[in-house]
Amino acid sequence: MLNIAIVDDEAAILKGMTKLIGEMNANYHVEAAYNNGQEAINAINAMHPGKIDLLITDIKMPFMDGLELIQEIKIHHPDLSCLIISGFSDFDYARTAMRYGVIDYLLKPVDPDELDEKLSAVLQAKQPPIKAAAVNGDEKKAIRVVKSWITDHYHLDLDMVAIAELVHLNPNYLSRLFKLETGESLTGYLIDVRMLKAKQLLMEQTELKVYEVAEQIGYQDSTYFTKLFKKMNGYTPLEYRNKC
Repeated sequence: MLNIAIVDDEAAILKGMTKLIGEMNANYHVEAAYNNGQEAINAINAMHPGKIDLLITDIKMPFMDGLELIQEIKIHHPDLSCLIISGFSDFDYARTAMRYGVIDYLLKPVDPDELDEKLSAVLQAKQPPIKAAAVNGDEKKAIRVVKSWITDHYHLDLDMVAIAELVHLNPNYLSRLFKLETGESLTGYLIDVRMLKAKQLLMEQTELKVYEVAEQIGYQDSTYFTKLFKKMNGYTPLEYRNKC
């Protein structure tokens, strides 16, 4: 289990990240979420060392920025892994933070696939790797079943635990196995399927508004869908519709 603390002064991002991480993998657990650095320091320093495995923090926040937070946290929790979230304009600042023991950074808007990869790397560091030779025929069949199921049910609010139960595998093991066999994460595959369907809807059902397209492919937040679509395709949904 990877126990995570998130710090961000924007309530919507804090809520969205907590939900996103909770749905990615049954072995990712958001232990706590804080809306400012000082609150995070007070709470985490009161915890037993090792209770939190990973701290995810925004860089720019009022009262105390992410870099100051990490410096303070490292005094009492030197082994705590830290991941920072940065806007493009904060890139140099993000690189500076790497000198303070930050394992990596993510650019806004956060790409779920990238986030999953970072979390998976931290989690897998605590576990023995799966060797390619260990992937047997039954497991390859399980991957095919999962891919087919996602392709048919992409529009649902997918639960990785339920998907794993479908093929009788541990959720974390399935996640690692899927990445080994396909070269991409479960989350990444789901996003690819949804983006492909979004493009079809944008072109074939031009009467649909962007939020309706988002809802039909499984995203209730149209703003998040628009940002993700642009990140994956280089255009906003409307720009893509008009261009094509």
